[in-house]
Amino acid sequence: MIYELYENHIKKDLTVFPEELCLMITGKELAEDRDKLLDVLKWVQEFPEIKRFIIHISAKSAE
Repeated sequence: MIYELYENHIKKDLTVFPEELCLMITGKELAEDRDKLLDVLKWVQEFPEIKRFIIHISAKSAE
């Protein structure tokens, strides 16, 4: 969902394209929907301007 909003922003409003993106998710989110991570990776590959894609997986909950 978030990447769809970001994608729309990129297509319409972005004048300076980011070379680096960071996705921050929790271990729980990853466990609940691993396929979504593959969708995000495929999406990132559509933008050759992105040179580095960082995935941060939090091992502990924020509580």
